[in-house]
Amino acid sequence: MKPAPLHILVALLLSGCGTFSGSKPVGQPAIKPIPISDARASRGPQEFSEFMTEGDRSRNEGRISDAAWNYLRAMRRNSESPRPAERIGLLHLAQRNSEEAQAAFELSLRKDPDSAVSHMGLGFALMGQGEFTRSEEELVRARDLEPTSTLPLLALAVLYDAQSRFEDAREIYLAALDRSPENTDILNNLGSSYLMTRDFDQAVEYLQRASELDPSNVLARNNLGLALGQLGRYEEAWEAFREGQTEVEALNNLGYVYFLNGDPETAIRYYEQALALPSPRRAAIVRNLREAEAIVRPAAADAAPSVPVAVRDELPAEPGTAAASEAGSVDADMPAGSSEVSPPVQAPAPAGVSPPISVPEAASPGDSGASGAKASGEGQSEARGLELPTPMSAIAR
Repeated sequence: MKPAPLHILVALLLSGCGTFSGSKPVGQPAIKPIPISDARASRGPQEFSEFMTEGDRSRNEGRISDAAWNYLRAMRRNSESPRPAERIGLLHLAQRNSEEAQAAFELSLRKDPDSAVSHMGLGFALMGQGEFTRSEEELVRARDLEPTSTLPLLALAVLYDAQSRFEDAREIYLAALDRSPENTDILNNLGSSYLMTRDFDQAVEYLQRASELDPSNVLARNNLGLALGQLGRYEEAWEAFREGQTEVEALNNLGYVYFLNGDPETAIRYYEQALALPSPRRAAIVRNLREAEAIVRPAAADAAPSVPVAVRDELPAEPGTAAASEAGSVDADMPAGSSEVSPPVQAPAPAGVSPPISVPEAASPGDSGASGAKASGEGQSEARGLELPTPMSAIAR
């Protein structure tokens, strides 16, 4: 079983990485602001507070490298605080660096063993590496530390879905819905869980409710389109895909639905229409097209040249300096021992194939298996998707 990637799961913690706030709704795919006015930032020297505040501001503005360096400087000013390492761990999760995130959260927990956020972040990092048993232990610990919060429970549900423990996951989702019946993220996750087991009618019920309650929830609409399409309700699927997405994404998604339903010829037509329009994600769509052509015209597909995956463009790691002189290094202002955590480098997501989904395994070519996106944490499957930069819109490959 493949580990589930986490770039939506991370949005949950980034939305309030200092504390939990009761039944916080499960995060949207877009990165949410970190609260800058954190009371704990007033502890220690004034410079610590300033660096943490500037780090949070940089992260909210999408300047990941700047944020990381400010958190490292905060660590230098107050080596006893767990918060800089915790923040760096969250940045690594957002960049899908599970091993680096694990190291950062473990450092944070050595300083504060009772941090629910760090236990949860560590659980996510371990999930991203396929270490499901240890992940569950950390998420259970976070739940025990914050028994009134919905967030650790829903993270556990995502893990259970990734392990194909669907009944356990749905028990959590339904209990959460009893407490928050109009929470569209819970509705999306529950619908996605049914989508994963091909219970399309049940999936449509919950995803339709989520879409009606929050028409701007692109994840729910995309998953609704996947469910409707696999029921053969193509016009409704198209309308769901078109809400909140570009025409290129919608054409690609509709092609994917036809591919799942065993109609690669029609899939090819929609992929070709998508390729006729300008898009920065052309390579991923071409890959989808090649996969469909391999079924319809295997000889031609074998002769086709491979499509390279886009390479990430790294930004300088240190504000105001060149990457060659600073990236991957810690300057003299860094604390001894701060190399235990490394600053992530901001990079746009590659145009690879990977939709925002919490599904353990990809559907095989020609299989009509479903794949659904989780708002609670981006677990994803590898099932046919265009990977988008954060904030992301859902798209099936």
